[in-house]
Amino acid sequence: MAEQVNLKAEKPRKNFITLNERESKPVFVRRKGYTEKNEEKTIRHLSLTANIVGVVCLLLFSFCIFVFFSEVFLPSITGEKEETNEIVVIIPPEEDEQAEAEINKGILSYDEKTGIPIYSDKFNLYIVNNSNPQDENYKMELEEVGGVKVDSRISTALRILLNAAKEDGINLEFECGYLTKEQQQTRYDNKYTELLETGESTLIMASFKTGRTVGIPGRCEESTGMSVTVKGDIETYTETDTYKWLKSNAADYGFIFRFTNGKSDLTGRDPDYRVLRFVGRDNALKMRQLAFCLEEFVRYKNQAK
Repeated sequence: MAEQVNLKAEKPRKNFITLNERESKPVFVRRKGYTEKNEEKTIRHLSLTANIVGVVCLLLFSFCIFVFFSEVFLPSITGEKEETNEIVVIIPPEEDEQAEAEINKGILSYDEKTGIPIYSDKFNLYIVNNSNPQDENYKMELEEVGGVKVDSRISTALRILLNAAKEDGINLEFECGYLTKEQQQTRYDNKYTELLETGESTLIMASFKTGRTVGIPGRCEESTGMSVTVKGDIETYTETDTYKWLKSNAADYGFIFRFTNGKSDLTGRDPDYRVLRFVGRDNALKMRQLAFCLEEFVRYKNQAK
């Protein structure tokens, strides 16, 4: 009987965990109130949580597949271009036409102080003189300003100059702007005849003086459309308020005196402070500071490169 009792004692009791088969003393006792029903409930909760996490992961995976298909795979098949981060500005038709016109005119920007257009020096510093005849392929659009025709690219600056002078009590009037080659020839012939009729010039001297006074057809500043001649007596012009105002202010609007004292050998023309030439504001201010004529300034710019 004693042996049978010992055998029963050797069996591990329910709800106990033993360290090994030899040790009958319990190492860990399940918590109080534990039942198999509670264990099943816990397992169900864990299973439900796992199912929810699985569904969420499946949804995220499906979304990633959809994004990849629509953004990468599908455009590569259909040939659609990849979108960029560029901001597309919708320009009203009238502004779009103005912008296109400015591009065609070569306008780079506008001067912040005066509002006059800014062009490249390829246009600003274009030279026509005895050594540089007018390019037959040179094209321009003419526009009337102050009663004369000029290259439309200088029309805005010229109007601003006229308005600024008017505000200071100076009424600028022009007697000459752009001249065609035929008009240049007529002007040349008239001056040549006038010099001969005085009897003070020979044929050669009359021809030389005419070229220095009104220019040689096809080789004179008036063919550029970038200059205007202010009305006034050439002999007394430098004594007028108009000249004094222009001397102080013309450069601020991009204009210079084209033919000044001491520069005739370079320009090919006698001094005539009535002739204004557009060269752009920055160039005009620099030329006034250096007392350079256009030919000198172009040479100066080329040497600085």
